[in-house]
Amino acid sequence: MKTEVITRENLSRYISMLSNDEIFDNESERLSCFGGYDEKSGEGMGVIAVKILPDYIRIEKVFTVEKFRKTGVATELLSIVSDLPEEVKMPFFIITDQTDIDFAFLKGRGFSETESAYKFIYAKLSDMRDITVPDSIKDGLRIVTLSHVPENELLNYVSHAEADNFLQFPEIPIDLSRFSEGSLICLKDNSICAMMLIEESDEAIQITFMHCLDPKALYGIFALIKPALLLEYSGESTVRFLVCNKNSEDVGKGLFDSYTEKGIKLLKKG
Repeated sequence: MKTEVITRENLSRYISMLSNDEIFDNESERLSCFGGYDEKSGEGMGVIAVKILPDYIRIEKVFTVEKFRKTGVATELLSIVSDLPEEVKMPFFIITDQTDIDFAFLKGRGFSETESAYKFIYAKLSDMRDITVPDSIKDGLRIVTLSHVPENELLNYVSHAEADNFLQFPEIPIDLSRFSEGSLICLKDNSICAMMLIEESDEAIQITFMHCLDPKALYGIFALIKPALLLEYSGESTVRFLVCNKNSEDVGKGLFDSYTEKGIKLLKKG
């Protein structure tokens, strides 16, 4: 097997192994993707996708085509991204809530599970609660989408909030471009008093961050988010809420009439 960086020129070998989001993120350099291919046939055998962050490297995907499994493809792909010189060593993390991950394989390649309090709350969009906000609460509040607030004001608000720097905002500086235009910001006297940041992917509509200085403002966001999402998605669409602490868990559960919970596992190497 030969390995290579995945580029626009060789993408056709691996396109069936990558999601639309992964292809876009590789093009925009949010992800670094590598592939392995058969030297004789030129056929793609497997891929690995990683995100390089200030404090760690996150492995987003390791995939081997079924007929090439158990031939060392995944082992070699893992080694080309994780065997770094001592002077540039960083920890590697695989972060997942899936149960079909081959944990025994990963542990055999140097990964160990570390303690995690993170979880996802999953629901259908139709299970998001319908909330009506009294006029007395609306008074003086204005809710806008992400692009209607200057970036420096958004970044300043997040930097002073109780934000998680491992899963919510692991990159420095914060990359606001990964959040959907459907994210909602509540203003009072032209200052931010509440924020809900959403990421949209092939997998789910993810509510990554929610914070308020005024509980009334949060009600306003709760009332608007469901009808706003239903303009673009069906009621059967999957919504997931990232839980980083007890407070965010209570907020997330309060959003839905019915939901399921999945713990997020952290596998670390280095």
